[in-house]
Amino acid sequence: MAINLKIFLLILGLVSMGVILYMVKRNKIMLRHGIFWEGLIIIVMLLVLVEKYLKPVATFVGIETVSNMIFLGGFIVLLAIALILTSAVSYQKIALIKLTQELALTNHKLREISNEKGKKSAK
Repeated sequence: MAINLKIFLLILGLVSMGVILYMVKRNKIMLRHGIFWEGLIIIVMLLVLVEKYLKPVATFVGIETVSNMIFLGGFIVLLAIALILTSAVSYQKIALIKLTQELALTNHKLREISNEKGKKSAK
């Protein structure tokens, strides 16, 4: 991997870590998600630094350059994250529907009780 690419990726990693820390500080993302992203960035930065040891792995897998293997790995990780987040959103949608239904039933019962009390006090 060219030294220019290594420097670019390391700088990009440091900037990304700063952005994530800023987002956690401003409560734009949850701390646990921030820790996950910070860890992922550190792993990628370490892979960039020790890329000469990854050459045999890349050759074994059939990828010509280590940088391509790192980007492919990143792409696969991002796809996995997208799948996990899709699952979480689906779960939250189901929970929101149930909560909305429970709220509607509670409001309906409250109106019935109010109507019954209103009829009793009118008599």
